[in-house]
Amino acid sequence: MFNNISNKEKQDTFLGGLIITNNVARHRPVNNSKQPRSLTCKYKIRFDGIDEKVVCKKAFCSLFGIGKSRVERIIQKVKKNIPSPVDLRGKHKNRPNKLSDHILFKIKTHILSFPRYISHYSRHDNENKRFLSPELNKQVVQLIFRKIRV
Repeated sequence: MFNNISNKEKQDTFLGGLIITNNVARHRPVNNSKQPRSLTCKYKIRFDGIDEKVVCKKAFCSLFGIGKSRVERIIQKVKKNIPSPVDLRGKHKNRPNKLSDHILFKIKTHILSFPRYISHYSRHDNENKRFLSPELNKQVVQLIFRKIRV
């Protein structure tokens, strides 16, 4: 069921629902320089959507095919009461050289306006594949595009 979820945000929400976090019941003094643990986690897996079984973190990661760092990130989000982690990859708008959809459409229609030919040597293998003239190159296509546009 987990692998059928295509969206990473929904996968993280699903995994967050299977992780139970509790405050640490008793802090024991340790002489290490590590920070004391702030919470404990229990990892559940569901069978047939109803039955649940508690497993260790290693088994949880192995069953879902995810890494420990992804589980730790989800735990940190649950700890801060963020209900579903938001995936911000690729959401920024800093593409200064990106062409608009209108210009891309013009370029594609311009390229499709050139005649296409069947290859002499691979006719039998690719009957539906067409090729542009070998005399065409980027500079020629761009020059013709600018002449038509003006």
